[in-house]
Amino acid sequence: MLSTVLDRRVRYARPGLPRYLRHATRTLRMPHGMAAVTAAIYTTARLGLADGLSDDVQRVLDEPPASFAEFARREQPLWSRRGG
Repeated sequence: MLSTVLDRRVRYARPGLPRYLRHATRTLRMPHGMAAVTAAIYTTARLGLADGLSDDVQRVLDEPPASFAEFARREQPLWSRRGG
């Protein structure tokens, strides 16, 4: 979907956990605690444990949530400025 919206190839690398943690702390300079939290979120999603939907957005914002396609189109100018 992002490849279509951005008109360029977007590839998901699927790094292993040690590689991700190394990248997060060394390259992105994330504090170790934040890297651990993002790794836990990534792992939860990768194992399929985050596939449920809730009505939280609807209840908090009092409007329906955007689909990923709507989100991608809306944010396309920001991603396009970042380059390849």
